[in-house]
Amino acid sequence: MKWHETANWLPDRVDSFPKNQRFVFGTRLADRTLRILELLVEAAYAPKRRKAELLAQVNLAKHR
Repeated sequence: MKWHETANWLPDRVDSFPKNQRFVFGTRLADRTLRILELLVEAAYAPKRRKAELLAQVNLAKHR
């Protein structure tokens, strides 16, 4: 649930970025946040053998 809260909070923060940085950084942050959220949802419904792989992808995406 925490990542969902982050995904909801992020657009408001991105809107406060200076215009010249908003597009580049905002797009990258939003894309990465949505990708992580997609992976978490997929992991929630994946068979047990696939969950570890998906969660490893989430971990890597958070640290890039």
